[in-house]
Amino acid sequence: MIFQNDDLHESRKSAPVEALGREAPEGQDSSEIYIDIALERNRQDAQWGGPSHDDSHSTRDWAGFVEKQAREMWLKPTFSEARERLVKIAALAVAGIESLDRRRAALLVQQEEQK
Repeated sequence: MIFQNDDLHESRKSAPVEALGREAPEGQDSSEIYIDIALERNRQDAQWGGPSHDDSHSTRDWAGFVEKQAREMWLKPTFSEARERLVKIAALAVAGIESLDRRRAALLVQQEEQK
C-alpha cells in the first residue's frame, strides 16, 4: 500500500512531480496523479488481498495483468476512461515492483542466513 487513507490529504501538499523535475499538466495539482494511483493500489489490495496475494505472482503474471489493462484501454473511447486504465496500469506496475522488491529482500535474507 502506498498511502494510508489518513495520509492522502497530507500527501496532496507535497509535489512529487516537481521533485522529479517535471511540471504538472496545466490546471492540475501535480500530486493528484500519484494520489489516484495510491487510491487504486488501495482498492486493488482490498479486492485481491494485498502483499501475500501479490507475492504469489510471477513477473510473467504481472506483464499479463498490465497487458490486459492496456488492451482494455484501446476499447475506451473517452479521455477519462483511458486515464482510468492508465492509473490501473500504473498501480499494477507499482504492485509488481513492490512484490519484486519484497521477494528480492527475502532472498537476500535467506542467502545471508545460509552463510
